[in-house]
Amino acid sequence: MKIIGFSSYLRSTMLLLCLVTSGLFVACGGGDDSSSTPQNNGADTTTASPIINSFTPTEAKHDEIVTITGTNFGATAGANTATFGGITAAIVTASTTQLTVRVPKNLAALGATPNSVQVTVAGKTATAVARFTYAPTYMVSTFAGDGSAEIFNVPIGVAVDAAGNVYVADSENNRIRKITPAGVVSTLAGDGTYNFADNNTNPLLARFKGPSGVAVDAAGNVYVADSDNHRIRKITSAGVSTLAGDGTADWRDHTSTNPYPSPARFKNPVGVAVDAAGNVLVTDNGNNRIRKITPVGVVSTLAGDGTPGFFDYPFGIVVDAAGHVLVADYNNNLIRKITPAGVVSRLAGDGTYGFADSAPNTNNPLLAKFRYPAGVALDAAGNVLVADFNNNRIRKITPAGVVSTLAGDGTLGSADNTATNTNPLQAQFRGPTGVAADAAGHIYVADAFNNRIRKLTPE
Repeated sequence: MKIIGFSSYLRSTMLLLCLVTSGLFVACGGGDDSSSTPQNNGADTTTASPIINSFTPTEAKHDEIVTITGTNFGATAGANTATFGGITAAIVTASTTQLTVRVPKNLAALGATPNSVQVTVAGKTATAVARFTYAPTYMVSTFAGDGSAEIFNVPIGVAVDAAGNVYVADSENNRIRKITPAGVVSTLAGDGTYNFADNNTNPLLARFKGPSGVAVDAAGNVYVADSDNHRIRKITSAGVSTLAGDGTADWRDHTSTNPYPSPARFKNPVGVAVDAAGNVLVTDNGNNRIRKITPVGVVSTLAGDGTPGFFDYPFGIVVDAAGHVLVADYNNNLIRKITPAGVVSRLAGDGTYGFADSAPNTNNPLLAKFRYPAGVALDAAGNVLVADFNNNRIRKITPAGVVSTLAGDGTLGSADNTATNTNPLQAQFRGPTGVAADAAGHIYVADAFNNRIRKLTPE
């Protein structure tokens, strides 16, 4: 399959949609998990220590209201100090048993990890046992690219290294690009010719055919799903080599009858990821299988039997800290999860081509809907990020299974947020295919048919 055909397939699945974005509200509290332990800081012992019984919701955005219930609070707002992760929040209303508190915006500086909730009255502090999770909102901007094919031409995959450099599979330019944290774009590998060539001395003289997926390991090596070459490539500081595949579009593992180092075969691999042990995982798109390449180079099938009923056009792939492999199952409109033992389950989606976040009254991820999910990634808090291609949205699945929309209004376009329009749900995308997150919580999106790399900055 030529890269033109691959891009045309993506274009043919894009629909002009105008959808109403559902809001998401998570309410938790009560029970043993949100009790508190009062702390006496040596202040006035004639005043009873405050006690936090619960607070709700346990996850909220900045400026949203959290209600804290308990006893021995100050009767006026000024008599209490409420903090989230040590950052003081504005108290809106107060009584001796309930405070309503506005989530401070600068909690984004603490990242996405759960934080403590505390109330101090007359020098005595209560700390809730339950933890509060800050749900950042995002400002959507263009990180690189001006929409012209000269800079990016249908960028499909993105990855981020530990230093914050972003790598892009620039598919129709047949190059792997690198963007520094400052936004400076350069070519990491490839001379732009639609062909195949390794080069062990100069990566700029290597050749690719429609590269689609990229991943980077802890040592800074970059792996590429070279889709139309039916190979997995590896880029080091020395040059470009072939990790697996002989260029023939087929399915072949290493077995007793085809032992390593005999060639394995792929058919239009699209996504690539690296786990902590150095195994490379591949969405073998044309074979409807998930493949695994060991550090030695032995290739096997992790999941899938080749039929569309199992995986159908598997696209993006990522591995979590526990070794679970997450796959954007494009034509099945599902996010799938594969255990290290190869057991496959649904993480999110009901398989229906549509748009729906998980309902606030159930928060069941299996009731969410996607339209050709393409890219999948993980952030530092373990949230799964999804580039929902034909919904033109960026979605999030929390570890608890809550599915929400981070950015995008569902219509085709290229609108960024501005000083006068800060709502990420009013930003626009045109076929997002790749997604990645850095350690600071920034999210990068390969906005394929806008020929841009977009950036979501947490606030």
